[in-house]
Amino acid sequence: MKKFKFLVVTIGMLVVLSVAGLAQNVDVIFQQGLSDFKAEQYEKALVSFQRVVKISPTNADAHYNIGSCYYEMEKYNEAILSYKEAIRLKPDYFDAIVFMGNALDYANRYTEAIAAYKQALKLKPNEAWIYYEIGVAQKRQEDYSNAVNSFNQAIRLNPEYAKAYLQLGVSYQELKREKEAETALLKAISLDPGSALAHKELGFIYEGKNDAESIKHYKEAIRLDSEYAEAYFGLGNVYYNQEDFNNSLLNYKKAVEFSPKWTTAWIYLADNYAKLKSYNLAVASYQKAILIDAKSVEAYYGLGLAYVNLGNNAAARRQYDILKTLDAAKAEKLLGFIK
Repeated sequence: MKKFKFLVVTIGMLVVLSVAGLAQNVDVIFQQGLSDFKAEQYEKALVSFQRVVKISPTNADAHYNIGSCYYEMEKYNEAILSYKEAIRLKPDYFDAIVFMGNALDYANRYTEAIAAYKQALKLKPNEAWIYYEIGVAQKRQEDYSNAVNSFNQAIRLNPEYAKAYLQLGVSYQELKREKEAETALLKAISLDPGSALAHKELGFIYEGKNDAESIKHYKEAIRLDSEYAEAYFGLGNVYYNQEDFNNSLLNYKKAVEFSPKWTTAWIYLADNYAKLKSYNLAVASYQKAILIDAKSVEAYYGLGLAYVNLGNNAAARRQYDILKTLDAAKAEKLLGFIK
């Protein structure tokens, strides 16, 4: 009897010691995972956190960290599954809910992302940045009216939120509410003068209305980001509409330099060469556009006209033949120039 009692005590002690040792081992592995994660060695960190989960399947933090490893590795669908498990184990896990929203957003699952962010707001209703993230997701859905509401909510909670003013301005612009867009973008710049995007958007708003202001903002965007293709393109448009074709040419060339797969920029560059009667260069630029988009009606039409101006009617007719299959009306228009 005593012997049995001693055996029981011994087994009990072993169980206690085993559990204590196991817990200590889990903590060591977990800390190694954190160390690797901080060192941006995400694959190594992932292995550690997966080991923790095998030992302790209900460890919500380990599931969260697995999700974060996948998130940093841009494996968003895997990250979402791990964040969901962390939330299942701990329903009020705020960080897991928010990062699940981020991962859903990056996975282009915008409706689910918005739902996740709204779930996070139930836990922390005064977080301006969550309203901002909702607005960004709504903007990606082209739901600009609701995006405006979300960005305004973010601004209500944080009146100095420069990024929210910026995206509010962009959303207003998409809704053709240009005066409100201008006001929001100017506020964004007052809070963050280094926002190249805000300057570029203002450049676009002022195009054709106040060219001096448009040029000023496009140039400032380029000063802030010397490889900003869209700013060069916009500046090129202002000069082109002013019939300053030499300056527009310089800017269109910069646009295609920094965005070489931008079909529209190649077409505008080609049109510019045509205005300067540099038809061979126009041909080369239209051909670049066609290599990127083999169904570009404007590129074939412009190419046909360039060949006409070079006296190469056979080549122009080939463009007409292609255009007939893409846009019959445009093809007939080109045919009117071919002798």
